[in-house]
Amino acid sequence: MFISSHKILYPQIRLDPVFPAQSRADFPLGYTGSLKYYHNSTRATVLGCVDQYLICKDATGPCWTKENITSIPQAPKNRISTEEENVIKLLLLALDFSSACGSTQFRGAEALNAQSKISHMQSQDLAPEQWKVEVEKFFQVSLARIQLNAYDIVRGTAAAFNDYHNILPARYRGICNLVAIRTVGWKNLNVMGLVAAIFCITLLWIFSWKVKDEKRVDTFIVTLLWRNYLRKICLFTKRS
Repeated sequence: MFISSHKILYPQIRLDPVFPAQSRADFPLGYTGSLKYYHNSTRATVLGCVDQYLICKDATGPCWTKENITSIPQAPKNRISTEEENVIKLLLLALDFSSACGSTQFRGAEALNAQSKISHMQSQDLAPEQWKVEVEKFFQVSLARIQLNAYDIVRGTAAAFNDYHNILPARYRGICNLVAIRTVGWKNLNVMGLVAAIFCITLLWIFSWKVKDEKRVDTFIVTLLWRNYLRKICLFTKRS
């Protein structure tokens, strides 16, 4: 990724090779603000990453890297894949577009942590080695992309898109049952609890009505129930 920080003002001198700022900014006479520094060059700096991964069958191996990933055993075409073969297939599919390039190519500068700290060509103070912050963010985004890719595959997100076709071989259709998507902040409703809540609200609403008693005075229904029925029951229970 080519990064140009030309003319962006920083509150301190920066020696970071990717986000440098070693030239003091000049301001008009009478300026009383703090000192600012910038990178006095239009030449872009470079932030490069090398994506590597290691896939192992178990703790003792065998293992595969990007260089020999095609040698991972696949399910033969004449039978349904096993659970282990489904896991491998889902992992390989989820790794697509999970690289640092895939995580940043459509976002451009917005993928950078440093970009979020810029306003009107002035930046907040950055970490002394900001490039390490950016690389860590790329790594975290790539991990999130793997999870999102896996969710999209098992949910069949693209099935509703026009001109999209399911190219997953039939023997691997079992991968759709491998992932349980845990929801956050949502709970299943208890039907009995919902009915009970509606019943109680309705009962309170009815009790709030007023009717005329034997003296033609407007009285709450709940008061009449207490006078004529509930009070007698309570007294009987107490005496017993």
